[in-house]
Amino acid sequence: MNLQFLGHNAWLAGTSSLGPSLAVDPLLLDDFGFGPDRPFLVHPPRRIYRSLVERIGAVLLTHEHSDHVDLASLRMLPRETCVFMGPLMPAWIERAVCELGLRVLRLEFNTTVEVCGLFLRLYPCSPQTAFWEQRVSQFLISSTPTFLDSAFSAVDAVVSDQFLAEITAGAIPAPSAVLVSNNSSVRAGKGSALGSDSRAREWRGHKVTGVSILHELLDVFPAAIPGSPAIVLCGGGFCRRGELLQWPFACQWDLAGIATELTVKQVFGPLPGQRLCLEHRGIRLVDDDANEVSVDQPYAHVAGAPGSVSKLEEAALDSATTGLQGSDDSGLIARCERALSELETAILCSGIADYWWLMRARGIHRPFGFVCEFVRRPCRQGTRYALDMEEAKFVRVRSADADLPVCELAAFGIAVEPQSLLDLVNGRRQIWDLVGDELDSWHPDMPLESPVALLYALFGEQVRGDLASALCS
Repeated sequence: MNLQFLGHNAWLAGTSSLGPSLAVDPLLLDDFGFGPDRPFLVHPPRRIYRSLVERIGAVLLTHEHSDHVDLASLRMLPRETCVFMGPLMPAWIERAVCELGLRVLRLEFNTTVEVCGLFLRLYPCSPQTAFWEQRVSQFLISSTPTFLDSAFSAVDAVVSDQFLAEITAGAIPAPSAVLVSNNSSVRAGKGSALGSDSRAREWRGHKVTGVSILHELLDVFPAAIPGSPAIVLCGGGFCRRGELLQWPFACQWDLAGIATELTVKQVFGPLPGQRLCLEHRGIRLVDDDANEVSVDQPYAHVAGAPGSVSKLEEAALDSATTGLQGSDDSGLIARCERALSELETAILCSGIADYWWLMRARGIHRPFGFVCEFVRRPCRQGTRYALDMEEAKFVRVRSADADLPVCELAAFGIAVEPQSLLDLVNGRRQIWDLVGDELDSWHPDMPLESPVALLYALFGEQVRGDLASALCS
């Protein structure tokens, strides 16, 4: 079996390098993202040629996020191409795919189907998976019906309990390779998308390294899978328009090289176009001999050694946290105030409020429960609003506290461009279109109670399919 990497989490699986193949979460263009602006660029930059697209005989979509479902890429396929989906895929995705003239086939979990000469089996992810990824269909794929020399995808979710149970019962053999998505969107500044304020401080102290991330990817995450499967690093293969550099720890090929020197495990970090050949005698990584994928600048984002933070990136992050000034934006701010008033009840009913009252009872008191800082480039002064827990409403932070670090005002908060917040609330953008670029957040090591998790719970496609469907269309 051949697994050809197309970038980010997209794969082309087949029994040969030139025959009909199954495309998994295909991203066939240079960019992706729901909405007309398509805010994400595939990284490293690569070009996929028509000859490869013509070999796609069927498609598997694992879940509904915009880096796994790209309608513009699917539009390139012939009408009536079969698109497989798991039972948890939202109905609006199925409707959108059908409107392209493609044929949708729902697959049940724990059922084997044959497609493009391969054998495919879907599993539900573990209940321990973060709630915004719980619709992920994990897949096992092989060139044999007994699933010898197979590959299992553990991308974006915790390994399926049902998959592990089948291995334990002897129903299927352990996989030869496990696909693991490295989504280490670690960055300097106020904090990463789901990162905490302490994580940001550790970053500045150079305590968070590529080695600790590799430990999670190679040892902690796949530990439950029996045997010693090869680990294939993917994911993290995008940057936002306007970003100078990509995430410094998402250089999968360099991380794989480091891992090979530090561990006895087989670790691969393919570049777009490279193929993994899974054979009975082992796994090989080979280049694209058909020249169907060209990589433009595979190291464009690396300013130094893997894991380094360049001066250019620091400058970009500084500019992302600058503020707005003057009264020209009074109308915009007034609309943002109304948007914040709609968030008050949700925050007061969340773990964020529980944390504030608990800390207060322990004598560890911060003035506010939540801070929203409206920022705008290129000005230097931000406009801050804070949730007064006793008054149960957002208030504008007085000038005397305006220069305090935001983490001293509240343990939770966001820094966001005002129009971006309005776009999120009104359904013109998705939360994942904003985090890390137009929206930064911080929290006290509570990722599932983080501001991003809260905003996703309120406006994400898991609960607001109406907004996602309208944006997708």
